[in-house]
Amino acid sequence: MRLPLKSDFKIFLFLLIVSFSALIFPFQLQAQTGTDTVEIKLEDGRKEWTVGVTEFNDRGVTPDQIFLLKSIPLMIYQKLQGCEEHILSDKERLFISRTRLEDEILSVQKQLSDKQKEFDRLLFKRDVTEEEKKKSRSGIRDLFVKLERLKLLRGLPERIPVRDKKPVNLLSAGEENPLQDPLAGTPAERIKEKKLDMLLTGYVEQIEGLIYYKIELYSRHQTEPVMTVYNGAEYNKVREKVETDSSGFIETLLGRPWSSVVMETFPLSAVIRFNDGARGVGIVNRQYIPPGVYTVRLDSPGYIPEEVEIELRPGQSASFSVRMQKDLANPLVIQSFPAGADVYLSAEWIGQTPLLVENAGQSEPFVIRKEGYSDFYGAVDETDDLMYMMQLNSSRYMTEELLYAKRMDLYDSITLLAIGVPFFVFGLGFDKKFQDQANIYNSPISDGRLSRNYFDIGTTRGAMSVLNAIGFTILSGAAVNLFIDMVEYVNIYDNM
Repeated sequence: MRLPLKSDFKIFLFLLIVSFSALIFPFQLQAQTGTDTVEIKLEDGRKEWTVGVTEFNDRGVTPDQIFLLKSIPLMIYQKLQGCEEHILSDKERLFISRTRLEDEILSVQKQLSDKQKEFDRLLFKRDVTEEEKKKSRSGIRDLFVKLERLKLLRGLPERIPVRDKKPVNLLSAGEENPLQDPLAGTPAERIKEKKLDMLLTGYVEQIEGLIYYKIELYSRHQTEPVMTVYNGAEYNKVREKVETDSSGFIETLLGRPWSSVVMETFPLSAVIRFNDGARGVGIVNRQYIPPGVYTVRLDSPGYIPEEVEIELRPGQSASFSVRMQKDLANPLVIQSFPAGADVYLSAEWIGQTPLLVENAGQSEPFVIRKEGYSDFYGAVDETDDLMYMMQLNSSRYMTEELLYAKRMDLYDSITLLAIGVPFFVFGLGFDKKFQDQANIYNSPISDGRLSRNYFDIGTTRGAMSVLNAIGFTILSGAAVNLFIDMVEYVNIYDNM
């Protein structure tokens, strides 16, 4: 059954006008169909940059070196964990645009085919209204126009918006072993199976005692490897080689050059602020940041605020240590454990801890003394903390007396232990012996009277049980005391 000639002519005329307008206005992403508007919205649906790392394949490695199949990719995996985001190159953005466009074209073609089949089924139904047919024809026109617009965009894929950067999702197979299974098929098949953006794989081989490894990084955007490294070394130098080679893979994964920096301050209470917003306290370890010049501000109560400028070159791993200057206009707090110690500043008694010292001069010496403890000597310095918190140690004379007393306690515990052992062993042995004899006289009643042997054995067993209990009590008490004395003796000795 065919459409009326009038309807066919309308559709033909409409498509002719749409095609002509598409040639004149190729950048227009909307098509007018009567009162409806066909809007094309295309964007990258993958929000993350997914990366997988496989175990390496075996190419003739001896059993004692088989662990390298996991350890080498695991070293690289741990390095890649610091990569937070991937900056897409122009080539990657173009590939994503084209892939997204072709996927959308295939989707619209399927929808259009389904709509045409649905319309053909409507023509053979008697109870179908003209309104339903009109609605179906309108849907076909919209899909056709959308398909033509999409095909025109094949020449302008850059008009499809793609993110400039994406967060990196380092795919993990599990907590114990995050690596994927060794590559069995082609890299493209694994990338498609796991829906990856990048795949790092390789193999290890052993030739004349040397370890050779090949590392390849594949992308779903191209068939050839994005990066390949083939290197070899002796067994004890493999880790060093892999550490050096991994820097290139890090740069490829990030999509830009990188640097790393560790900033440490004294005091450790200082707040560290980078001009790009990063911050920390005491120590800041920043991995894979863009190279360049950074301004770092340091702030800590009682210290003069400072600003330092650092320059990071591509591939550089830098370390900086900054010692801040103390603001001497602030008071000095001195505490000791235990408290109540006398404080002498420049040989003059100024009070007992805890103590607040106003306007302490730079490099001015002080002494903290407490009876029974060793003296503590110090000096106020512009780089020292504002609060001195020290643990006073017992004096050596008192410590030696305590050691002697505790040594005597150890001897007493050992003596009790020596006394308790014979009692316990003697009572336990005889109790077992008399138990065996008592079993012989299994009938304590003979001719209506209590068996004499049974009575004697029972009485002796009771005495042995008491002896055994005394020995056990002495033995257990001596063992506990010996353990406690030994712990206290070691503690006193360590604090000398």
